[in-house]
Amino acid sequence: MKKYYLLIVMSFAALGVMAQTTLVATLTHAGVTTEYYGEKAFVTAVEASVDGDLITLSEGLFTGPTINKSLNIRGNGIGSTVITSKVTLDKSTDEDEANHWLNIEGITFNADIRIKGPGSREPYVVKDLCMKKCDIKNFGFEEYYSNGYYYSTLKNCSFINCRITNDIKIRNVCEVSFINSIVRGYSCSGGEQVLNPKVNMLNCVIITNTAPDRVTYLNAKNSVLLISVNNYRAYSFSPTVSFQNCVISGYIAEQNAVQSFFINGIEHDKTIWMPMEDVFATLTEYRNYDATNDYQLKEITSEEVDGTLLGIYNGNVPYTSTVTYPHFTTFNVAEKAVDGKLSVEVATE
Repeated sequence: MKKYYLLIVMSFAALGVMAQTTLVATLTHAGVTTEYYGEKAFVTAVEASVDGDLITLSEGLFTGPTINKSLNIRGNGIGSTVITSKVTLDKSTDEDEANHWLNIEGITFNADIRIKGPGSREPYVVKDLCMKKCDIKNFGFEEYYSNGYYYSTLKNCSFINCRITNDIKIRNVCEVSFINSIVRGYSCSGGEQVLNPKVNMLNCVIITNTAPDRVTYLNAKNSVLLISVNNYRAYSFSPTVSFQNCVISGYIAEQNAVQSFFINGIEHDKTIWMPMEDVFATLTEYRNYDATNDYQLKEITSEEVDGTLLGIYNGNVPYTSTVTYPHFTTFNVAEKAVDGKLSVEVATE
């Protein structure tokens, strides 16, 4: 339901800046809302905020800030609110781990999201990060040592109804859940910097260009895994991987080829291989994320496994890019005042 508001502003001079741009970031603190304008409005709002505040972004292109507060951040929706430069998440100076939460929804991040390095041998914990209905290009960590050890880590973090379009790296003792999301470029390589992470993917589409032995530390359920590897027969999944009620597809030529992916000790309950044309309704490219495709599955997929519906449009939180709060659909400001009054039209949905 749309709601329309007509605001007659008595002072043209007071709102002269707003008349020049529709890039708006509002900061709500203790019931008081302050507006900031321009491409750096998001940066300014974060700098002015304190833990627990709400920042709301209009449509448009914004510069990415360093987020060092525990905030609720709301965009105008995927493709509408776009962050054009790197965003750094850094609460490392706050010793209270319970105060490291962050909620972000309805934003396209067309640049990297980076967790700031810890600055010492002890990993910095990012706790209770929740990203909902976001498009994310790259998500990863800044490193403390050049050899890749002593990464920061994620604890009790979740990505819900998100599309990770290029790359996401998991390190250290991470606890991360992906729910009804598209996840491309997932990697969790071995070595000293990876210590038994817990990575769960529920009702996801997982796209990887790496060999199965590099798809480690993953518990997947009701999901589709697209693999693009030439010499697939030479590889097997790590024993730290499990699949339940999943379909494996992609660059595989034979129906029994999925057997070569599994070794003793790996759980793969009711997981099968299917050619991609039998899995997706319209998808034809499996190597890369396809921004033009909705990743709908054919009904036959669920019938072939155990009857439980797979993919991002099923389960408890079916995928939708519509944000869970009212957002701007119209924001028109008159070019000039009439009789000392400036007309502003706002519509929300």
